[in-house]
Amino acid sequence: MRRIICGLLSIICCVVFAIGAKAAPKVLADVMLKSGKEYDNVEIKLPKGWDKNLNIKVEGKKLTFPADSIDRVVFWHVKNPDNKQLLCYHEYAIFNDETDEYTSPDKKLRKKGLYPSQWFTLHYVGEDVYMWTTFASIKAGDNSVTYSGSLDSPYFFHKKNGRFFVHIPFNRIRPGMTRNWLIAFFADDEVLSETLKDKKELYDRDRKNSMRNGTVYTPYKYEDIADQYKAGRKK
Repeated sequence: MRRIICGLLSIICCVVFAIGAKAAPKVLADVMLKSGKEYDNVEIKLPKGWDKNLNIKVEGKKLTFPADSIDRVVFWHVKNPDNKQLLCYHEYAIFNDETDEYTSPDKKLRKKGLYPSQWFTLHYVGEDVYMWTTFASIKAGDNSVTYSGSLDSPYFFHKKNGRFFVHIPFNRIRPGMTRNWLIAFFADDEVLSETLKDKKELYDRDRKNSMRNGTVYTPYKYEDIADQYKAGRKK
């Protein structure tokens, strides 16, 4: 009987240990609220792109914040703490390259003069423009973090001091549409706008100075554009 009891206790201890190990957080974060309040090195439930709330755990206590009260979230996988990633919940819009107007992609909100918001992750930083991507969900695996998307082109530009994150349109059948859009969006930089008018930048993959990304999903390497853009530059 004593052996049976000892065996059962051993099994229970193993189960408890396994549960504890499974419950260990894979991701930690620094969360900054717009109010100025900060929560550092806390457990976080990574949001889906459309979530209206953010859930964190502080000293075992669960806290929930409205997404629009969040200034930014810096998170990292516990096994790769040097690879920090930035999230924010922000308004986004569509830029009409024919009218130079920003409009809401949601017709109901458009009638009210409002714009939708969603979660974004920072992709690239230029001097005068930032590049963000949208996502459907984030998954924390055993060793890394992966994103899943819902758009063929998940990329957005945000000009420094601009209000909106602006979606970069893309149609694989009409790549010139994106080129025309970029020319108009960056028209305040006459040098870059002139460069974008050169179709070789779009179609010549072998050109050393080409801004091609080399994939069907982005007709330009947007990181190069972010590096080259200078707000208000004249020829």
